[in-house]
Amino acid sequence: MNIKDYNNVINRINPSGKCREKSLNVKAVSSSTQGIQEYEYSVQGVERVKKINISHFSALAATLVIIGCGVGFGVYGIKNMHSTNPLNEEAESVQEFKALQLHEPAQYADSLKEAENLIDEHSIMMQWDERHNYRVDTAYYTELLQSESYDINSLEAKSYIYHIMCNSYLYFDTAKGAVSNRFEGGSATTEFQVDFVSQECYSKTSSKFDNGGLNSDEYYFYDDKMFDVFPDSMIYRLYGSETYTEMKLPEDNYRYVVIAPPDYSLNYQPANSIMFAGGIARQLIIPEGFADYWLNDFDKWQIDDISERLGRKVAELSGVNNNGNDFKIVVDINTGIMVEHTEIINGTANTNEITSLEVDIPIERIEFDPSGYTKENLYDSSEIR
Repeated sequence: MNIKDYNNVINRINPSGKCREKSLNVKAVSSSTQGIQEYEYSVQGVERVKKINISHFSALAATLVIIGCGVGFGVYGIKNMHSTNPLNEEAESVQEFKALQLHEPAQYADSLKEAENLIDEHSIMMQWDERHNYRVDTAYYTELLQSESYDINSLEAKSYIYHIMCNSYLYFDTAKGAVSNRFEGGSATTEFQVDFVSQECYSKTSSKFDNGGLNSDEYYFYDDKMFDVFPDSMIYRLYGSETYTEMKLPEDNYRYVVIAPPDYSLNYQPANSIMFAGGIARQLIIPEGFADYWLNDFDKWQIDDISERLGRKVAELSGVNNNGNDFKIVVDINTGIMVEHTEIINGTANTNEITSLEVDIPIERIEFDPSGYTKENLYDSSEIR
C-alpha cells in the first residue's frame, strides 16, 4: 500500500448529484427515484479479479464495488428470542433475531441483468434506524465459538464470521479508535470516529515514508457534506451527499454473483456509502470488502483460534486470498469490526491494525474549520453550501 492508496479513499466516497464519483470499472449504475441513491453495480473480468490487491482496499475494493443505500436479509427467519436487558427481571421486551444463513457457493447468472435481478429478488428494503432488527444472535454465537466441544471451522461457524464481517454496521452505532498501518515504503497512523445514528464521522491519517516524506489527510462528514482536507498544502475539497433513511441489502449468499462472459462477476457492497469519510479506518470498521473477496470461498481459509484483543473476543483467521497471497485476519466476533489484517505481498507483510477501540460510546462531532484553507473545486459544487 502506498500514498496513492490513501488518496484513493476519496474516490470511493459516494457524493450525491453532480458531485457523485464513480468507482473504477463501473459498468452499470442504478439509482433511486426517491432521491436517495440505492446502489451501483460494477463488473469486471475474472482475469482482473485475480490481480486485485486488498492492500489497495482503502475504499473497500475499487474495482468490484457496488455502492448501495439499502439493507435487508431476504428470507431470513426468526431464530432466537432473548430479553434485551437480561439483568432487568422486569424487562418485558424481547429482541427477535434473524436466522443465520449458511453459506453457499457463489450464485451464477448468464447476464448482468439477470445477476441484478437475482440480487433484487433476494433483498429487502429496511429503514436505517431499524437496522438492529436485522441482527443475528451474537451472544449465542460468541458463546458457541468459545465452547471446547464446538468445531470452529464448521459451516455454521464460518458462515457466522462471514455474515458479521459483511454486516458489521448492524452491530454497533458508534466507534472510536486508532489504526496503525505498515506497508511497503512506509507506515501510517489514523485516528477515527464514526456515528452511524447521526451519520457523522471523522478521520485523520498521518503517513511517514522511508524516503523521509510526510503526508496527512483528514476527512469530515456531517450535515450531508464531506470535507477532504490536506493540511500539508492547506487545500480542501467539498462534496455533497445525502442522509440515508433506508438501505437495500441482499442476503449473505447473494452478495457475489458469477456471470458468463463478458461481464464475469457482480459484487454488491451496500455499506460503502454509510461509512462516509472513514479514511483508511473504513476498511476495518466495515470489512465487507474483505469478506466478499477473501472469505467467499470457504475452502481457502480457516479459523485458527478464538482469543481476545483489545478486551474483545476475536476470531483469528488465516488463508490464501484471490491474489494467491497468504493473509491473516483478526475480527471482533460481536461487532464484525476487523481488528487486524495482514497480507504477505512479495515477502513483505502489509498490515492494518486497530490499536485502540471503543464501541457504542457517546461521540462528539468534530467539524472542519476552513480558516486559512483554499477550496479546490474538482466538481460543480455550486449547490453545496
